[in-house]
Amino acid sequence: MRQAYDYSCGSAALTTVLNFYLGRNLGERQVMEGLLHYGESERIVQRRAFSMLDMKRLVTALGYPSGGFRATIDDLIDLDHPAIVPIQHAGFKHFVVLRTIRDGRVYLADPAVGNISFTLAQFEESWDDNVLFIVFPGSDKPLDYLELKEEDLRFVDDQTLTLLALQKLPEFHESTERRIRNMLERQKNNPDGSVENTRKQLFYRRH
Repeated sequence: MRQAYDYSCGSAALTTVLNFYLGRNLGERQVMEGLLHYGESERIVQRRAFSMLDMKRLVTALGYPSGGFRATIDDLIDLDHPAIVPIQHAGFKHFVVLRTIRDGRVYLADPAVGNISFTLAQFEESWDDNVLFIVFPGSDKPLDYLELKEEDLRFVDDQTLTLLALQKLPEFHESTERRIRNMLERQKNNPDGSVENTRKQLFYRRH
């Protein structure tokens, strides 16, 4: 799932897992609104990003067990679920979906640039704080859409990846914060309730 906004790699990564592993049919905007509704809405605006705690609160509301864990590379090699992991690359802190590790390479679904891979050494250097977030399927049989296919067994060199990251991950601008705040305000009129701890204030573009 490609991220639609410059701040939404977390919601896009979670949408990827929900749709292609758990069989939900959700758009990124729906997941983003769910994260804003169940997550810490004011802190989301302050840090300009979603957190693993926001993800956990939403997937709990959807009925899935989940958890955030600290892990090692060996733990990832033995992992039998896709996982959302934070990385730092080309100056950006970014959520990606770890699909699997095979033959010394880490295969990722990146919301900004698509399916990519790192060597183990490259990934270990980029992996932020050695944490990951897993949504478990519970009693449902998971889908296999995140498993590797023949066309995924290709390597993207680091220079190309950096160029793609710089092209696809624009900086957070004032207009981005305005979009998030307006989305929060619109949720206050939803029939399923309001967002707590927010001020009733709409933000408009300056002309």
